[in-house]
Amino acid sequence: MKHLKLLSIFLLCLLLISCNKKEETNITLNEIYNKITKEVALDEAITMPDSYLQNNLGIPTNELKEYIYSISDNPYSAETIIIINTSGYDKVEELKDTLNMVIENIKFEIENYNKEEYDYVYASKLKQKNDYLYAVLSRNEEEILKIIEDNIN
Repeated sequence: MKHLKLLSIFLLCLLLISCNKKEETNITLNEIYNKITKEVALDEAITMPDSYLQNNLGIPTNELKEYIYSISDNPYSAETIIIINTSGYDKVEELKDTLNMVIENIKFEIENYNKEEYDYVYASKLKQKNDYLYAVLSRNEEEILKIIEDNIN
């Protein structure tokens, strides 16, 4: 009877531990971006092709597992969403430097064109969670960050 109680307690503990574990999902960055576009009103958002990141930013997209780089087609908007899965990429620090420079350039440019928009994005910065780098410059930054952070592992 004593062994049965111990076994019951052990099984109960296992059950509680397994219930508290966050279920891992294999959601793609495109799926995350689609959630963002469905749940948040973006300002004329367009996703940039590989060639833009390679030629204009020097980011070797062929070496990245997955990425989203979205900007507003409205020249008076700073709205930018960057999400990169760096898994297997060995130059993460260089990539972070490049992205930080991109973010600062966007802030500098928008400060001269649209002061109101600048007020929304001046504190935006690059973030990292596990193998993901991401940044959001937007009036809806909190909502977008929540979607990203809730969906990346």
